[in-house]
Amino acid sequence: MFGMVKMRILNRRTSLAVFILLCLVSPLFAQPMPDGDPFHHPRRGRMAPFGDEEMLKERIGVSDAQLARIRAINANFHDKVKAIRVKINPLHQKMRTALRAESVNLRDVRKLLEEIARWEVELRILRIEHRLELDKILTPEQKERWSQHMHRHRRGMHRD
Repeated sequence: MFGMVKMRILNRRTSLAVFILLCLVSPLFAQPMPDGDPFHHPRRGRMAPFGDEEMLKERIGVSDAQLARIRAINANFHDKVKAIRVKINPLHQKMRTALRAESVNLRDVRKLLEEIARWEVELRILRIEHRLELDKILTPEQKERWSQHMHRHRRGMHRD
């Protein structure tokens, strides 16, 4: 009887450990974006923030001078994102290799996860900085139109 209780506890612990490992590792098997275009999404195509120039002119009312500044900010952002992706992609590959090993070293896995997380935080900060730079270019009326456009766009994306 006592042996059965020990066995159940061991099975629960093992199951919990496997579940946690899968939760932590499953995002690593997602296909990273191509090195060439950090705005490319495999299913949705190119997704550059403020990248649709025709829409910006027609719906938001952006001037040619504003559009030139947006292009420059986007190009700078694109270069920075690409530089970070060049660092993250090999880490994803190392993670996949480490997890396929016959004997998985969890310390190495933890180090890789922490390094990937550090670069992903940098990407998020970069996106926030990018958005703040773009906000400086728009007038209050344009910001309101952009907000309405994004609200309609997001609502439309979630309809099935």
